[in-house]
Amino acid sequence: RLHTLLTGIGATKLLALSFYPMKSCARERIVVVPPLLRREVLDLQATEGDYILGYMLNQGFENEVRRWHDAHPDVRLHFFWDKRDAPAELRVDDTLTLHRIDDEQFLHYMAGCRGYITTAGFESVCEALYLNKPVMLIPAHLE
Repeated sequence: RLHTLLTGIGATKLLALSFYPMKSCARERIVVVPPLLRREVLDLQATEGDYILGYMLNQGFENEVRRWHDAHPDVRLHFFWDKRDAPAELRVDDTLTLHRIDDEQFLHYMAGCRGYITTAGFESVCEALYLNKPVMLIPAHLE
């Protein structure tokens, strides 16, 4: 709440993103708005693939993803991460591939995944829900 208060100082309106329709609160200057989707998402054709798509907020979660993968080697995983010195695509084995962040490629994988797991980002969650993908959220930061 303090973060929101500080970043909204001087604002005439505070926009509140919501998955669901909600009433705005004029007295508090809060205007509820739906998720904002990139035009590219609206043009996607969703299919149900055979892999789970993931996004790691930071490379520190790599060990956890690998441990889970070791316990479930039959589940195909494609994870995007922010490791700058990693190759564009790091194929760990037949069922785990790590991808450096790439907007277009991420949306391609989003359209074809069977589910999405993430530690971050309201936008990617909205994209997954728009494409009717099951989502698992692991909160890891303020957003």
